Amino acid sequence: LSRFSREETEAMLAALFAEEITPAFLEGIYRETEGNPFFVEEVCKSLIESGQLYHQDGAWHRPQNMSDMVIPQSIRVAIQSRIARFPEPYQETLNLAAILGREFDFDTLLEASELDEDTLLDALEAAEDAQIIEEVGRKGAVTFSFVHALIPNTLVEGVRTLRRRRLHQRAAMAIEGLHPEAFEDLAYHYEQSGDEERARTYYSKAGRRAAAAFANQEAESHFRAALDLELSEMDRADLTYDLA
Repeated sequence: LSRFSREETEAMLAALFAEEITPAFLEGIYRETEGNPFFVEEVCKSLIESGQLYHQDGAWHRPQNMSDMVIPQSIRVAIQSRIARFPEPYQETLNLAAILGREFDFDTLLEASELDEDTLLDALEAAEDAQIIEEVGRKGAVTFSFVHALIPNTLVEGVRTLRRRRLHQRAAMAIEGLHPEAFEDLAYHYEQSGDEERARTYYSKAGRRAAAAFANQEAESHFRAALDLELSEMDRADLTYDLA
């Protein structure tokens, strides 16, 4: 959706809270979100979860003075503050899910996780209740998706480099066991984990599969990605031949 005008933002807030919105509250929300509907919703959720907005006696209560309300200065801060309220194992689950991508299946997450299945299920249910993820209809595997692309991006950015590499390695090993034909995903995760040898192997396989299907642009992309890695002279010669 494109950005809402001030009037459209007021209408959205009135629908979310099911009551008339004060000019001061509208001004504070609109100033920080610039009318982006996803940002409006996330900031409001963050304010509710922090207790600055609360529902009592059939009405929503806000500070009389909007300067008393601490509105997150960015949507990333709003997302991080929401995630930070989860127990540590739940945060770990969401970080790993974000490494897998905006959309992820339960079996791969379970295989990659170091947590037991019950804890994993509790974490996913809590994230669903908080409207951070949602189950999406797919044949076969139970699949979830983050409700907005900014959420997994924010989660991944918040993980330190060495930890992020470890999570990518676990993701790659899980995918390799469950979906060994997912060459593109395996190449990406192994490259991000720092395992350039395995990344090269899977970029090469992905390129050759694409070439066999006459998907030439895709094949070229995979071969060039492999050539960007550390290679022996023989491997570089083979990949250069494939690229040509």
